[in-house]
Amino acid sequence: HSTEKWTKYFLTQEQIDLMRSLKSDKRIVKFGDYFDVDVGVVTGKNDFFIVNKDLTQQYKLDQYIRPIIGRSYLLKDEIITENDWQVFWNNNERVGLLDLTDINGKIPAGVQKYLDLGLAEGIHHGYKCSIRKEWYKVPSIWIPYAFMFRQIHDFPHLILNKANALSTDTIHRVKRKNGKNFPQVLFYTYLTAASAEIEGRSYGGGVLELEPSEVERLLIPNPELFDHDQLDYMIIRKENGTFLKKNSSLILSEFLGLNNKEVTLLKSIYMKLFERRKSRKINKSIMRGKPFI
Repeated sequence: HSTEKWTKYFLTQEQIDLMRSLKSDKRIVKFGDYFDVDVGVVTGKNDFFIVNKDLTQQYKLDQYIRPIIGRSYLLKDEIITENDWQVFWNNNERVGLLDLTDINGKIPAGVQKYLDLGLAEGIHHGYKCSIRKEWYKVPSIWIPYAFMFRQIHDFPHLILNKANALSTDTIHRVKRKNGKNFPQVLFYTYLTAASAEIEGRSYGGGVLELEPSEVERLLIPNPELFDHDQLDYMIIRKENGTFLKKNSSLILSEFLGLNNKEVTLLKSIYMKLFERRKSRKINKSIMRGKPFI
């Protein structure tokens, strides 16, 4: 169909028919039914607006620092806590956003000294900064419920934000709709993993990229059909694909009622498209004469 992603042409007709049928299955909903997804904070110059502890102390910026995550490697688990952020900060990672939106009137001396550095570097002439009324006031500062990687190596991750942190535009921000409850573990099945491979895109290098609108189209189990007390367990990232397999069996088969053939087909869709994009990375390495693992 002309409105469907071209990646479906790599699937069998049986696999395509299953994905189409699930879109109209009442047991399945879209991620966007429960969440709004948006890009992270666009600072205009991360190297200037995202600071570490040393810079903060040097220019007396403490009063204007907001926790922020700008690197995906910092999100090592499926939840980030205030303690996690504090460890990054104490290790002098750049995890502090300079938020000057509340400054009206005279700018404190330390802050002005730091802004003068930006002026000397011409940061105020950059496009995002130049279109602001006050170039140093970063907009769209709101704390998300969860984070999602824009670029994915294995399958999508929904990382709960218990650190009251922001993120840069390398990481998507996820906001609940009207306080709707969606247990995190429901996100980790072959259903969503397969849906992501179809909705997303791979530009080479083996990485899958998902824009906010594509994330909102991902298929997820309908949470209204579950006893949420049964879903009160943690996702174990270290197990990676093993957890996805176990959780798919529990969520899709035992709880949601998909038959074994349907679950096997979902796995085959995910694995076929996953292996295809990974093979592109390998082929690219061969062509460049570079070693690969």
